[in-house]
Amino acid sequence: MKKTILLFFLIGILLSCGHSGTKHDMTSQNSEVNLAKLVKIQVGVSGMHCTGCENTISASVTSMKGVRSVVASYVSGTADIECDTSVATPELISQAIENTGYHVTGITYLKTDTIAIEQ
Repeated sequence: MKKTILLFFLIGILLSCGHSGTKHDMTSQNSEVNLAKLVKIQVGVSGMHCTGCENTISASVTSMKGVRSVVASYVSGTADIECDTSVATPELISQAIENTGYHVTGITYLKTDTIAIEQ
């Protein structure tokens, strides 16, 4: 009886977090990203425990104007985001993540390599 209850509990957890097994890194087709203003930030996120959680966060943030790419990881509890912070501010990104039901624990600006853009 206890094993049956535990099994249903575990199935419920997997279903509730949308585990789908699909890839969790996403690149936006957003044409409103200014490459000259592109920065990388790392957002600490608590509450992720499977790839479904990663996909939920990635899809939510990738759909925002000014976001180029998102790589979420439930293992590290982070989401690495390339964005134009003059459009997709850290506050707006945090709000998008919080709206999906996860908690933002911090934001760090990551060092970026200089990218030469030919014109």
